[in-house]
Amino acid sequence: MRGIRIAVVLATVAMVVVGLAGPAVAKTVSPKKYAKSLCGTLGDIGDANEQLATDFGTIPGDDSAAFQTQIIDLANGFVAELEAAESKLKKLIPDVKGGKKVSKLFVESLDEQASATQAAIDTFAAADPNGVVFQADVSTFGVALDTVTLTLGDPFSEVTNQDLLEAFDEESSCEEIVTVF
Repeated sequence: MRGIRIAVVLATVAMVVVGLAGPAVAKTVSPKKYAKSLCGTLGDIGDANEQLATDFGTIPGDDSAAFQTQIIDLANGFVAELEAAESKLKKLIPDVKGGKKVSKLFVESLDEQASATQAAIDTFAAADPNGVVFQADVSTFGVALDTVTLTLGDPFSEVTNQDLLEAFDEESSCEEIVTVF
């Protein structure tokens, strides 16, 4: 009898642990709530990108190795923000036909941006801060960060659901993110 109780307790603990460790279930939300959350999140990413550019320009360049380390730390912080935004958006699905596909478009876009930014960081980290071409490496890295979003697709252009498009159009936080015609 004692063995059965132990087995039941262990099974219960295992189910709780697996349940807690499992992926969060995406929540279906109204188009209006999805638009607000999406555009707010993307707006925060835009702000973080602008802050990265500002901070990039304020780091003293008199010590190339320290400069490289500080720039990499800043850029890694931006990647962490992209990953947090991706995680947040994974948890939301607009309550429209094809909502899972729409959610996936934006999540994949953030993932691609994080991956491209990380690739630029990795390339810059491999640069020799004492090398004669380090200033060119810095410029190349800066351009890579500035243009990463230009090389990715526009997930908004793939949204065709009229309820969602209307929600984007009506949401004030979407005004700087997307123009809906």
